[in-house]
Amino acid sequence: MKKLFFFLCFFTLTSIFAQDAKILYLRANLGSMGIRDDEFSGVSEWLVEGREINILIELHQTKVIIHSKDQQSYHVINQVENTTGSYKWLCKDKEGKSCYIALRTDPKYPGLMNVAIEYNDMVWFYICTQE
Repeated sequence: MKKLFFFLCFFTLTSIFAQDAKILYLRANLGSMGIRDDEFSGVSEWLVEGREINILIELHQTKVIIHSKDQQSYHVINQVENTTGSYKWLCKDKEGKSCYIALRTDPKYPGLMNVAIEYNDMVWFYICTQE
């Protein structure tokens, strides 16, 4: 059953990102924010961990919009990772700062997706369900 779900999730994500006019809508239910020493290190300190939230995230072919209190917009530069259950894009925010946006699934947690916004000094994690 896990393999079937994983295959369906992978197929759905692949087909969604293969079409220009499609938008993937996600609902973030939990959010975390952490500090890290540099872009190659993990989180060194959690400032917010597992806070309940209700935020809409739109994943387009060329942009990502996070509808939090202050709307965040990211423009996709290029895809840097595309493996089974994991996608990652190099992006620019509205201030021109570079970051990575990652979308990951895990067969251990069916129906959930992880969206991460990774700057070299900060990371935001959102646990989402598809709308």
